[in-house]
Amino acid sequence: MSLAEKYIPLVDFLTQALGPNFEIVLHDVTEPDNSIIAIGNSDISGRKVGGPITDLALKIVNEGLKDKQDYIANYNGRLGNGNLTRSSTYFIKNDQGVIEAALCINLNISPLMEARKYMDGFIGNTGTTPQTANACNGSDLDTAVEVFEHLNANIDDVIQAIINKVLNDYSVPPERMSVDEKIEVVKKLSAHGLFMLKGGLIEVANRMNISEATIYRYLNKLKS
Repeated sequence: MSLAEKYIPLVDFLTQALGPNFEIVLHDVTEPDNSIIAIGNSDISGRKVGGPITDLALKIVNEGLKDKQDYIANYNGRLGNGNLTRSSTYFIKNDQGVIEAALCINLNISPLMEARKYMDGFIGNTGTTPQTANACNGSDLDTAVEVFEHLNANIDDVIQAIINKVLNDYSVPPERMSVDEKIEVVKKLSAHGLFMLKGGLIEVANRMNISEATIYRYLNKLKS
């Protein structure tokens, strides 16, 4: 039995203890393409056993945790259907301190945000300024939330989320980037752990309109 598999009963326990509004997910991060080995209340994200690791977990596994953190709590994620989550992840390490598994708790907060919007309509945003009142109406609040993780049901969506996150930092499309900018993009994607995923390198080549050999050359240059 692997270290990750020992925590499967905890998924069942937390699912029962916390109720239907919380998704509980156990990842074996040594298998990033199909890391999910147990999941409770899977209807929240639509993911299932055999699904991939998230972009945030992949980046942390690739880079390692800072300051010997054991967990990260109460950060925002986004589901495949666009809904927001309040998420927390506990990292399970072996005797050498290497992360082998991750236990995640995700609360879908979009219905709560809608309920707050509904209540604000009755209360009249008492105690808020016009600026904060406007921020609580419509979809502005949802789009203003900083998202740290994307909870995708398949590996292709994870790859696209990571690539989009990096490319969105640039004002020009890949075909207009300089060589130095392209190398910088590859460096950032590598830091996110993208090239640990099956098909990641091929999709980067397609999106950036460069050959796989060119990406390998960039990666070798970054190592030197």
